[in-house]
Order: sequence, then structure tokens, then C-alpha cells
Amino acid sequence: MKKLLLISSFLIAAITVNAQTTAAQTRSERSANGPAEKATQQTNSLDKAVTLTTDQKEKAYTINLQLNEALKTAAQNKANFEDEKKRIKTEREKNIMAILTAEQQAKFTKALADKRAAKSAENKK
Repeated sequence: MKKLLLISSFLIAAITVNAQTTAAQTRSERSANGPAEKATQQTNSLDKAVTLTTDQKEKAYTINLQLNEALKTAAQNKANFEDEKKRIKTEREKNIMAILTAEQQAKFTKALADKRAAKSAENKK
């Protein structure tokens, strides 16, 4: 009986350690994405939402890359980071809107509204 209790305790401890290690690796992998990888992801997401032309993809990637690099730099200054983050995101939206057609702008605006609504609902939980 004591052996069974000891083995089950050891097994539970091993599972707990493994779960914590996996969660830490996931956070580490997420933060390992640099500005270029994030810019690629954002551009692909935008393309999926509004169907970009090749020229628009290149311009969107450049905008995303520049602003992701600015975000990375701003993150080093913890005091003003939230304000700077909002400013950078607003600038990104304005620059992206400038390269889109009227139809794409409508789709982009709707996608942003949907994303904000989903995030707001998630934060209320």
C-alpha cells in the first residue's frame, strides 16, 4: 500500500513538472518570434482578411516590420510602453488603410472591429 501511494505521488509530481515545462516552452517560443516573423504573420492575416495584391503585400510587410521593430524598442521602456504601444498600433492601422482600396478598407475595419469585440469579450470572462 505504501509503495502504491509512493509511486502515485511520484507520478503526479512528474506530470506536474512536465506540464509546467511545456507551458514555459510555449511562452518562450512565443516571445522568440522576432519582428520579421510577426510581420509575416500579420501580413498573412491581413491578406486572408482583405485579399491583398502582391504590391500591397510588400508594402504591408514593410509597415508591419517597421512598427514591430518600434514595438520591440518601446518594450524596453516599461514606463511609457502602453501609451507607445497604442500609438504604434494606431499608426499601423493608419498606414495599412492608406495602401488599401475602399472595399479592402471596409473589410479591414470590420476585421478590426471583430477582433476588438472578441478581445473585449475574452477580457470580461
